[in-house]
Amino acid sequence: MFEIPAPKSINEASAIVIDQQAIIRDSLKSVLLQAGVRSVVLCSNAFEALSAFRTEPFDLVFVSFNLSRDKDGFHLLEELKFKGYVTNQTIVVFLSADTEKGLVHSVVEMQPDDFWLKPFDIKSVNRRLDFLLSVKEKLHRPLYFADQMDYSRAIYYSDRLLALSELKEFHPRLHRIKGNCLFALSEYADAEKHFNAVLAKYKYNWVYIGLARSLLKQEKYQQAQELVDKLKLREDSRCAIHDLLAQHYVEKGDYEQAYTEIIEAAKLAPRNIERNKRSWDLARLNHDRVGQLEATINMAKYAKNSIHDSPELTLNVIRSYIDLANSLKDDECNSWLHKAQKQLTQLSTNPKLYRLLKVAIDVINARILCAQGDKRKAEKVLENIEPEESNNLDLNFDLIKARHEAGDREGCLRLLAESEVLVENDSFSGQILNKYIEQETDERSSIHFTPKELTAMAASYHSQEKYNQAIAMLSQAFRLSPKNTALAMNIMKVGMSMSERETLNNDEKRTINNAIILLRKSDLDNEQQKEFSYYRQQIGEINELDLLSTSLQ
Repeated sequence: MFEIPAPKSINEASAIVIDQQAIIRDSLKSVLLQAGVRSVVLCSNAFEALSAFRTEPFDLVFVSFNLSRDKDGFHLLEELKFKGYVTNQTIVVFLSADTEKGLVHSVVEMQPDDFWLKPFDIKSVNRRLDFLLSVKEKLHRPLYFADQMDYSRAIYYSDRLLALSELKEFHPRLHRIKGNCLFALSEYADAEKHFNAVLAKYKYNWVYIGLARSLLKQEKYQQAQELVDKLKLREDSRCAIHDLLAQHYVEKGDYEQAYTEIIEAAKLAPRNIERNKRSWDLARLNHDRVGQLEATINMAKYAKNSIHDSPELTLNVIRSYIDLANSLKDDECNSWLHKAQKQLTQLSTNPKLYRLLKVAIDVINARILCAQGDKRKAEKVLENIEPEESNNLDLNFDLIKARHEAGDREGCLRLLAESEVLVENDSFSGQILNKYIEQETDERSSIHFTPKELTAMAASYHSQEKYNQAIAMLSQAFRLSPKNTALAMNIMKVGMSMSERETLNNDEKRTINNAIILLRKSDLDNEQQKEFSYYRQQIGEINELDLLSTSLQ
């Protein structure tokens, strides 16, 4: 019915084998030539492979994880997909002698057609290769239309092939293509019916994930919960279900639960840079300075030699050092600032990088000066930064913080408003960043100091027995650092002092109660636990009715 290019025959196909071991390259070449493939290119590293792809397309791609000299196979495959060298119609086989769980989860996410464990069994290789070649030949039409994003036609041809009993061994792949296309068309009720029907025949993890996804999209939460609980126990579906739940909670506006889910997914498949970026975005939104630092460190570590590699990733680590420092006491603060300064100096001594990153480096220097208490010098640095149109949200956010920390509230809020137009509203990260900008605008317009400065002011008020002012400062600091146990303990200390002298108002009780909730969940040592118990006993019980907000919404 529809005219499309015919699939290539085996003797028209070209193959590339990317592996640092000559014996692997040679043995696979021999198998491919015997199968009828006429053109086989051999590469020992990612650099050679990318050069080869720029010269000609390949129909079969065999890529090893360990390429040692430059990019690993995971990052190479990711780049090949991003650049369009690998499509649905390309046969991709991942090669590895490593079965470490984190690697396997990460590779599965790239959805290769097969995963071959080294050393190979030649008979098994021949059998698997024959099957993979058959898949691409038989499923050519639905795969072609899926690549063209013509999902209705992809479903049409999938159904036609599913009606042929002689293609039974290919039915699971056809069902997967159809399910993906139904989601692309937002046909969630049809997707649910489809995956339920498939489950009667096949128990693959992608079927369960597809069903869970379709249930969540239709808000069938009771059915979804039962399925999710089971999938979290399965090794092959645990990572995907955490990802799915993170997406679901972001769509529902529950960013704290979304953060919990994305952290679990990142632990299972740590090489996924996009997931670490989501974890970073959610950490910022949830004021988790430690989690923010961990995410940026992971991004810099796993992006090395990949398509994502950039000095910007190092800048983000440095920015996270400063954010963490601004939430800590002087001695801890200075330790993190020292690390930030050390890494920044390493970047600055590279003339090429310095020219490229000068504005970002100057902004970071201003933030370090503010954290060290030299705001006048920081203002001079910021005055010398020429205004420029920037599409770099991370630089914008850092400049917002620098202006706020230096006391330029108006400049800070103006930059926040300008940053809104840079966010892609319909993306996963876009939803988080829009909420983050909204939160930053609210907090920076009402709170004029960093958590470190607020804590220092509170300590001064406490020593003067001005307890209302002290707890007001700590309440603002705790709003900016709600996971800081040292801050929560300070709130308890001031609360005890207040309870001995005067009656706590409802806002103060809410602040103390939030500190209690955090400390209950925290892993305190024996000394901290004793201190916490003592403060709680002195403060006494807090009436739950006092915690209800009296403001009209």
